[in-house]
Amino acid sequence: MRVSRTFGYDYSARRNNMVLAHERVNLHPNQKYAAGSDEAKAQSEDNSLRRLFVESPTPAANGVVPYYPEFGRSDVDQDGSTEDYIRINDTLFGIEGVIGYSYGDYRLYVTSTISKDNFVRNTPRTEQPNLAEQPWNKKDLRLATFNVLNYFTSPFGGDENRFGSNRGASNLGEFEVQQEKILQALLRLDADIIGLMEIENNGFGDNGAIAQLVNELNARVDNRKQRYEFVSVDSNQDGVTDALDAVGTDAITTGVIYRPSKVKLKQVNVIEMPRQLAPEVLDDDGKVIEDGKNYQRNTLAPTFKVKGGKEKLTVAVNHFKSKRLQMLEDAAPESEGGQGGQDIDQQGSCEAFRVAAAVALGDALAQIKGHKVVLGDFNAYGKEDPMLVLTDYTAEQYGKVIRAARNTFIGEDEQFGDQGAVIDHNYGFINVLGEMHPDGWSYSYNDEVGALDHILISPSLSKRVVDATEWHINAAESTLFDYNDEYKGDLPKYQDHYRSSDHDPAVIDLNINGGSVGVFALSVLGIMGWRRRQLSR
Repeated sequence: MRVSRTFGYDYSARRNNMVLAHERVNLHPNQKYAAGSDEAKAQSEDNSLRRLFVESPTPAANGVVPYYPEFGRSDVDQDGSTEDYIRINDTLFGIEGVIGYSYGDYRLYVTSTISKDNFVRNTPRTEQPNLAEQPWNKKDLRLATFNVLNYFTSPFGGDENRFGSNRGASNLGEFEVQQEKILQALLRLDADIIGLMEIENNGFGDNGAIAQLVNELNARVDNRKQRYEFVSVDSNQDGVTDALDAVGTDAITTGVIYRPSKVKLKQVNVIEMPRQLAPEVLDDDGKVIEDGKNYQRNTLAPTFKVKGGKEKLTVAVNHFKSKRLQMLEDAAPESEGGQGGQDIDQQGSCEAFRVAAAVALGDALAQIKGHKVVLGDFNAYGKEDPMLVLTDYTAEQYGKVIRAARNTFIGEDEQFGDQGAVIDHNYGFINVLGEMHPDGWSYSYNDEVGALDHILISPSLSKRVVDATEWHINAAESTLFDYNDEYKGDLPKYQDHYRSSDHDPAVIDLNINGGSVGVFALSVLGIMGWRRRQLSR
């Protein structure tokens, strides 16, 4: 039995527990198979047959795993990390209890106690991402994604946020833990360009969130050549960048930090994402259940020149609309082109709006010359509609029609009208992690895992990839290890890089300047070679 959800909140039973799955973790059905396909439905059914909830006879106290009394409480070697933890994909053995059935699932009510000795670490904790190099194929550039889980500085002396209230740490103690965890993770990523998601949108002045993060990061870097700068945006076009500048109008935004010793910033591109101004959706009593007004965060896409050669590289950092809040296409009845509130293909809400964003992104990037890396949190699993549109979608290949949301606008220009649009093309990007690690994942929800954080590359980079991976430091870990004080009881707080966010970073190494000298492409032979390396690790 593999841990498919660490000890955390169960939305059905409304209590903390753990979930196991037989022989493997439960992969989200849309990670490997097109949403709504027979294969995805079969995966969902297979997941349900493998699932076993692990319960305590009574609800757990805050910060306590009742059947694992030492959970989170040891630090024998005093390295700032506990030895007593539970990770997704651990094998658990030797636990005893009584089988019951409630809330539609089988549950093991535990009568024994366990320790770290009851786990086999199939995906062990690591201090750095596990990436390979060959003597003939060495990286000269590393890129990564990192979701900083609402890193807000405005409540703690940072510049004002003009677009919303604090979504991050609720007190200074939480903030200090959050910041240190993020810094420890960024230092270990050791990437030359990092795309950030969920950083506070409070400008580019000295007291902005991104400025503080970079200053704190550089204070921990001894070698000046390894230090970072951040990409700033002159959004009001007054010739300076300061606290009044922003990327988009949400309280959080995307950001880019980079090493000027490795790349030179040539151009700052901001790609405006669609907004929706659609009719309201009313219930039978005439009450508004969806107002038709929806927005997305803009994409920051700076262009760099890679030092040591002449190659130019545009890095587009994205954070697409979330799966949580319904919009017109989700809430409206089928007779009006909606899904009547039903998530029939497990894509969550707003998939048609994310498709519109994918089209806007693909169209804009087509106007920019040079190599492209498209990364970030797309809020879409590997084979969901937005990812198919960005990569290799055809109706014939996937046996489905993909639609974009209706009444969308980019700025003041209409994108799609009253009928929305049927999308009949793709943009040809290569999903590197999807090709190399089809069972890969970067996020956990309930007891299913999958990749929401992706790295796509233009075909021109296919011969320049050295290796790529997800780094399981966050999604694999219990929420009891995050920076938040709530529901933790007297559990010790650790300022290590584990559970620094809820999303795992994704990392890619490129041999961009020497890429023409025998680096294999993302072809059948290349993928087989990558997979052999992964199996041999």
